[in-house]
Amino acid sequence: MKRVYKYIAAMLGMMAFTLQTFAQSDAQRQAESIFQAYQSSPALSFKAVIKMYPAGKPQQLIDQVNADYVLQRDKYYCKMGNVEIVHNSESSLVVDHDDKIVLVGGSHPAQRKSKQEEAAFDLQSLLFRMQLDSVKYTVVQKGAQKELSITGMADPRVRKYRILYDPATFLVKQLQIEMLPEDQTFGKDPLVVDINYYQYNKTPKPDSFFTSGKFVDLKGKSTRLKPAYNAYQLVNQL
Repeated sequence: MKRVYKYIAAMLGMMAFTLQTFAQSDAQRQAESIFQAYQSSPALSFKAVIKMYPAGKPQQLIDQVNADYVLQRDKYYCKMGNVEIVHNSESSLVVDHDDKIVLVGGSHPAQRKSKQEEAAFDLQSLLFRMQLDSVKYTVVQKGAQKELSITGMADPRVRKYRILYDPATFLVKQLQIEMLPEDQTFGKDPLVVDINYYQYNKTPKPDSFFTSGKFVDLKGKSTRLKPAYNAYQLVNQL
């Protein structure tokens, strides 16, 4: 799981895109509809299976982890393997149950000093960042689904995003990110982070679902671990 975690963090850190223009108006409208499906939904829960493998060799699995997401306006929850992320109006909390670390950051994106939140692969945040940048979009029919390809990234290590989605709902079924390896730990071939999304649900969660009170007591910028997590290391970035 840590290998997927590391490479997603590195990948999102490289997201700088260059302007490409050539007959992409329809594809770009499709992309904007996907972004809107996640940004405008009052509540959206879903699950995912995240895999990493060499490009063209999906049978050579490097790592795999399951994830759960709940997006609800300005609040969200994510659990990827043994890492939990809770974001609400007061704070953004990352709890790593493997390394026993609780990281507390501000609720505003500009206050988040750590990339761990992005590393947990918040799909809503990723789509929003793609929408702000200028890239080349192409779309093709894939049976009953459509596939949107995104290229033109400024950093040549990020080669392509492929998004398979339902054209009726614009919900993502699969996201593949192809990138050159950061080092030669897994060889020289490009790597693929392959994420399959399923079990979408629009039933809202109660506000208590997004509370950080399970892990910490917050009073202004003062933070204290709950007794059940006293063995964890607290990193307060408020």
